[in-house]
Amino acid sequence: MAIRHVARHFGLDWKTVKDLDRARLERSVSPADLDGIEIIALDVFAIQKGHRNATVIVEPTRKRVLWVVRGRRREDVRPFFELLLGPERCRRLHAAEVNMSAGYELEVRVHCPNAAIVFDLFHVVAKYGREAIDRVRVDRANQLRSDRRGRRVVQGARWLLLKNRDSLRPGEGVQLDELLAANRDLLVVCVLRDALKGHWGYRHAGNAARAWRRWYRNALRSGIEPLTRFTPAATQPVGHPGPQPLAARHQPGRGHQQQDQGHQAHGPRLPRRCFLLPKDPRRVPRSWETNQKKADAEASASGGEGDRTRNRSPPTDSVSCRRARRATRCRGLRVPGPRRLAGRSPGRRS
Repeated sequence: MAIRHVARHFGLDWKTVKDLDRARLERSVSPADLDGIEIIALDVFAIQKGHRNATVIVEPTRKRVLWVVRGRRREDVRPFFELLLGPERCRRLHAAEVNMSAGYELEVRVHCPNAAIVFDLFHVVAKYGREAIDRVRVDRANQLRSDRRGRRVVQGARWLLLKNRDSLRPGEGVQLDELLAANRDLLVVCVLRDALKGHWGYRHAGNAARAWRRWYRNALRSGIEPLTRFTPAATQPVGHPGPQPLAARHQPGRGHQQQDQGHQAHGPRLPRRCFLLPKDPRRVPRSWETNQKKADAEASASGGEGDRTRNRSPPTDSVSCRRARRATRCRGLRVPGPRRLAGRSPGRRS
């Protein structure tokens, strides 16, 4: 029963029942034995409404909880490695499964240099759905601006594309097949998503590496821009003959990539994230082109407005000055008032 129900049944305060339950747990549950731990898993869960979370650290092999703490930051999990495990036990860790949180990954790398970082199936597939499937769907909807009916169908198929086949309701399977038959890019990313899920079923390192290389080549050959951007983010397994990284970097909000675990039961372990150079050296990321176009447009707009203001004779009366200030306030231009103009020479302009 819940603590609230027990307190209501016996007529006690909620805090009293909570303290009694905590005392019973302390007597019955002994401290966790941290000797011989080789694999740990870190995850976050909500404990209250709003953004109030807690971190749980478990040992997957023996299915037992090692530590629970409020919060999800690096500082919250640091005492577990420094005080509970210690340097000797941290060096014995072979793998650490994290929920694609940048803080967890950085903390594991600092305290456990020999541990391989592993991301679970759920978070990798969720990231693939956001950055590949959903992006392709939006791009396809933008291409169908002239076909309003077709665009409406593609726009409303977000959750249909993200669902698993066994989770579809009656009639949605036919709708999904028709949608994929009419859109080649959506069909490709959905097929590659199903192939990506299969990597977590391998138990042999060689088979997992070969499957990953095949998936990686197919993703690059597809020519789909969101998929090719996601592929370098996912990185390659150890020994992959693909392009060399320009520089290893960390992307807390976007780059949650995975490492190839080989025969481990938690799924493929892929090496650290990297940023790859484009195949064509003349091609730059779309974000760079967008930012440069915005900067050029702002510079030209401000320059044009400044030239027109300098060539225009300044207002002299108060009404004209107020109107000029209102018209130029949003553009960041300064128009002097009549008092400031009165002391200037007639030949000088603002």
